[in-house]
Amino acid sequence: MEQFEPAADAVDISEDFAHEIAETLNEGQRRAQFAIKREMAGYDGALRGLEDQEDRTCVDDTRSIPRQGRLSPADPEDPG
Repeated sequence: MEQFEPAADAVDISEDFAHEIAETLNEGQRRAQFAIKREMAGYDGALRGLEDQEDRTCVDDTRSIPRQGRLSPADPEDPG
């Protein structure tokens, strides 16, 4: 890092320009964070959809498991 000190010392910018640079960098950071959050929300929605589909599939699978020698759904009056 010391090797860049002479070059850094040679650069002279106004305080207004430094503020402008900082604002531009901050705006870019805010936009990047917003884009990441939007992308994460999309993934969360897709994950919820997959989990719902998995839940429905598991329920459907349990209905076809033989119980006491017959296929479900069993007689609603029969507990087993």
